[in-house]
Amino acid sequence: VDSDHQSSFDGTRYRIVYSGKDWFAVATGSDWPDHLKSLQPPNCDKVMLVGMPAKGGIVSMTLKNEYQQIAARTVEYSYLDKAPEHWYGYSSEKIDPSGYNWVIQKKPTIGGQTHLAQNRSSRRNKSIMPYVKNGPFVSIGEIQKVSADGDFKNVGSGRSKGEAKRAIKAMANVFCSSIIRLNAADETTERKGWDSTLKAVVSVKNGIVITKNANWEIDQWKGQTLRFMTGRMRGECFPIFGNTKNSLFLTKPNDNTKPHSTPGIKILSANKEDLFSIGPGYKTPLCFTRKENCKGEWTWKKRISTPGNYDLYLFGLNDAINTTEFLEENNNAPLDIEVWNYTTKTFDLLCENKKYNKSDEIYAGKIKPENVSTDGDFKLRITPHQLVDSASEDIKDILSNSASQRQRRSGYAWFNYAIITPVPVIGRININSATSRLISCMPGVNDGLAKNIAEGKGDNNKISLKPYKQLGDLLNVRGMTLKHFQRIANLVCVSSSAYTINLDLQVTKDLNGDGIFSKKEGDKILAERRKRIIIAGKENIKGKKIYSVID
Repeated sequence: VDSDHQSSFDGTRYRIVYSGKDWFAVATGSDWPDHLKSLQPPNCDKVMLVGMPAKGGIVSMTLKNEYQQIAARTVEYSYLDKAPEHWYGYSSEKIDPSGYNWVIQKKPTIGGQTHLAQNRSSRRNKSIMPYVKNGPFVSIGEIQKVSADGDFKNVGSGRSKGEAKRAIKAMANVFCSSIIRLNAADETTERKGWDSTLKAVVSVKNGIVITKNANWEIDQWKGQTLRFMTGRMRGECFPIFGNTKNSLFLTKPNDNTKPHSTPGIKILSANKEDLFSIGPGYKTPLCFTRKENCKGEWTWKKRISTPGNYDLYLFGLNDAINTTEFLEENNNAPLDIEVWNYTTKTFDLLCENKKYNKSDEIYAGKIKPENVSTDGDFKLRITPHQLVDSASEDIKDILSNSASQRQRRSGYAWFNYAIITPVPVIGRININSATSRLISCMPGVNDGLAKNIAEGKGDNNKISLKPYKQLGDLLNVRGMTLKHFQRIANLVCVSSSAYTINLDLQVTKDLNGDGIFSKKEGDKILAERRKRIIIAGKENIKGKKIYSVID
């Protein structure tokens, strides 16, 4: 903002000096306030360029995406400390979009054509682009995709291989990733109450995708996104311009052009039974409801191998936070979260009126061993509050520029997935004792790499790495890449000295005394007890193995 001119707070105004059928020219020597109004011709046309001054600087603003989520607070751009005549026509460009370095280009490297949508440096470094995870890390190896200092550098790329390996190795020795993710719209999940954004294609014609049994509200998904989950269009997205109960319009009304996708710029072409999701632009479909106090229930079968005391997190969509530089108003739908107790056969309330934060996350609380069945089942219930009907006066106020916009509510409650953490991982392979044949069964490991791991052969071709003392030692194996490490990091360990003992005890009544428990014969379970013990073994000074309980 040019503080010398009050008008520049709204934009920079220029006087139009010439014009034609499809063009106009402005006086660029100075902006509008520099001219006395009395000296201007009558009815002189002006043009106002709304945006940020080419001179550069820092602009404080709040940018939001289509779900009203905060995308940026401040925008910084290049500053060229020269007189105006020396920076008019120059282009201020970031070298790396995710970095901080700006350059001044006399000839802009960004243009209006598709291949010029990124600046020159971005086009040259397509293999090292910013990566947005938007969720918890599944493997410690995923850290390689995190941006590092410098232009076009991630922890695992854009630098020397040795430097990248050393960084990942150091972090793998002190960090872990141990979670169970439970997807809300998983096809194997038992669900009732809420709807799913996952649907199947019935047919595609003239830019219209038709499904069945959707029963959507008219234009409910207008302005949102369709993402194909399977088929040849997998990963491609299209904007939605309207919908009926079972159809989605991917073109504007009276527009006969064929819709093209992002990021692949592909023409819409899907087969019957291809799966797609609608709504928020996540890579997994969500569940949602528009009904006040509509209870949604999910049951995941045989997913938690070891009952215990764990933390439960829920992830959904924050679509109703109003934020300024100094104030935040969270108007997301409050949620009550409950988990089923397999001992009392009732729901245990974990929290009430919790709202998604800016990370689309809720910490629900701790679950107990009795919240997991003996078969590893887990059941969750969510009850939303303060939802608004789309036809109500509240929504009409929301869409206006009235003061009620500060109390904006979207009318949706969302659920994407649940995370249970930290959890023990059963059945990891001890790479100090495993055979090459067993190691080769892991994903991405060929016979040569399996042999090198089993032998402890390093990059110097010497067999000297065993015993492996820490997980990061695997990165010293000959032929081991960061990609290999990412895929197997959660499947291996370096020590088998710790063991988990799961005890399942039952007191039964054997009516006929035959020593065989049979419900058909009328036998009953009188009492039941489960216990989990972790023991660790080590050798004493005499070389004898001793064990102690550590949990």
